[in-house]
Amino acid sequence: MNATTLTPTIANILMSPQLLQDYQMFLTAIFIWIERAKLFGLIIQMDILWRNSYQCPNTAVVDRPSVPVNVVGGVVVYSEPQNYPAADFQLDGPWKVAAGVHPKHYQKFSTAKRLALNGLLEHPKVAALGEIGLDRTIPPGEWRAQELVFENVLRMSKPELPLVFHLRGPSGDTYGSDVTGRCQAIMRRVCRREQKIHVHCFTGLSQVVNDWLSDFPNTFFGVTAAVRRFDEEQKSGLRAIPRIRLLLETDAPYFPVGNVPYSTPAYLGDTAAFVAVYLNIGPCHLMQLTLRNAMTLYGS
Repeated sequence: MNATTLTPTIANILMSPQLLQDYQMFLTAIFIWIERAKLFGLIIQMDILWRNSYQCPNTAVVDRPSVPVNVVGGVVVYSEPQNYPAADFQLDGPWKVAAGVHPKHYQKFSTAKRLALNGLLEHPKVAALGEIGLDRTIPPGEWRAQELVFENVLRMSKPELPLVFHLRGPSGDTYGSDVTGRCQAIMRRVCRREQKIHVHCFTGLSQVVNDWLSDFPNTFFGVTAAVRRFDEEQKSGLRAIPRIRLLLETDAPYFPVGNVPYSTPAYLGDTAAFVAVYLNIGPCHLMQLTLRNAMTLYGS
């Protein structure tokens, strides 16, 4: 059988909402500053691609990033078992892959899909196990079954692969403290203290940060443009994250910036600007340190 070829080029991914949805992709902060003139030429091409591919009217407002960056790598996430690529897939360029079981898709994780995931974790391009975790927005009667799948997937983890966690509490639970505590309790039974962890889309409290780092000191925290809606408790949680454990995410296609209908990795710089305000540092400095953190976690 021919290998599946995954070729999401930077040119296509940066401004293509359909590709972002197809690849279930979020980007960690693996980028460098470039000159505005160079990025401007790229963005013009993306505007043309957007209009031609998705029939956006010529009068549609598409905001260019306020803080231009050049995305030089990222993580393509496959967390829906029904959409796993072939075990011998090919992926060109600097992109890495994470494969896992999103907690809302736990029912799709059959024996066959478990074997498929196990094969994917052997692929040289797969750099993480995720997204995995717990999501309490499903009916409470399903929580235990979801936990069992989560624990089974955790037992597939490998020391060299970070775990990417999706943790979400029930409706009305802004901080997700209870679901995080339950995740940590399961982790303590299954995983080593040295396990590398990426807490994706972090919106929690300072105590949650402290609890993670106390039990699993190699935990990193990804923050998105959702910081624009943080309350004072969440801002304190953000400030509690050690600078060497902070990551930036767009969580594309979610959390759009400006008048665009979807977020894309092109807006990592804008995300950095939002986060930098609450940390009282410059966006450039923030992006430099989160670049180093992302490379520490996922490799260069």
